Amino acid sequence: MVGLIKRLGVRSTARAACQAVRGGGPVGLRLVDVHPPEGLIVPTVTVDLEVPLRAGGAAELSPGFPLPPFAAWSYRVGKVGSMLRDRIAK
Repeated sequence: MVGLIKRLGVRSTARAACQAVRGGGPVGLRLVDVHPPEGLIVPTVTVDLEVPLRAGGAAELSPGFPLPPFAAWSYRVGKVGSMLRDRIAK
């Protein structure tokens, strides 16, 4: 259970949200990166976000979002398929 809470990034998300409120509020939201899914039973995908603040600077968030198992497994099957295709092509 602790691993799931850590993957979802609950603590870091709460800290960044407090920083955004103290910084005068957000101006916008920028998607920086999307990481591959992790976990077998409860697959999660981590998304890196940047929130520009009105007072200057930016707050960085890295929350994890749970995925339906079908979506995570189809990503993994596609990744293995592309690796096999690349090996055959060589």
